[in-house]
Amino acid sequence: MTDMEGVGLLFFLVFLGMPLVLLVIATGYLIHRRRSRRPSGMDEPPALTEMKMGNAVKNILLRPDLFFRQATESRPDLFCPFLLVALGSLILCAGYVSLIFPMILYGDIPNLLFLVLGTYPLIVFCAWLGWLALSVFLFAGSAAFKGTGPFTVTLQNTGYGTAFCLLLSGLIQLAGSVINAVYLAMTGGVNFGMYMAGQPQIPLAAVFCASLILPVAWGALLWGHGLANARKIPLTRALAVATVIAAICLILMYGSFLAPLAAASP
Repeated sequence: MTDMEGVGLLFFLVFLGMPLVLLVIATGYLIHRRRSRRPSGMDEPPALTEMKMGNAVKNILLRPDLFFRQATESRPDLFCPFLLVALGSLILCAGYVSLIFPMILYGDIPNLLFLVLGTYPLIVFCAWLGWLALSVFLFAGSAAFKGTGPFTVTLQNTGYGTAFCLLLSGLIQLAGSVINAVYLAMTGGVNFGMYMAGQPQIPLAAVFCASLILPVAWGALLWGHGLANARKIPLTRALAVATVIAAICLILMYGSFLAPLAAASP
């Protein structure tokens, strides 16, 4: 692909992809708003987003079992994880662009926004489809242990885990690229991004690898806790299913990203 074709594709994604993403989010919000207006039954607990959420982030970071138990016992809410996956995808876009195209760290804000908005539609739709696929595989895998919970709750809990997985990956990439830029600025070096003359730079390549492996490992823990509560199975069995799914994800990532990176290394 030539540079002009690449720029044309980015314009296409920005001016067609972004309105489509916003339309999907707006549609999801309207559906959520319509469902939330329906009166709850006498024994139906409120949705997690309707409860006090001051400690939600701390719980999912430090006490995931408590977080997912509260989410499972609440009225199912798919819009909140749907929106969080979209937010996590945005952070991941910013981190990815900062690694591949480091000129944005030198104050080129218009290019930053253009590149992030251009890659965002692809990443967010892949993230939504990945969330659905993960939920299906986790739900099917837990059937071997006679799980009894509904698919909706599994979808909800998997969405929360996937969103924070994407968020962690983006933050690792952003932190690595910023630290690298600061170091090079102090030493008088030039930041060429993850690739220089077609070969990966080892520090940034290591950051990229860490941004894939660590979030998936943490995601397996979150998916396991979410699955245990959603399907009402022992945590050890839920973690076994989640670990297998995470291993498959890492194998796919190795074939798609890490193997080409290793092949390009000197």
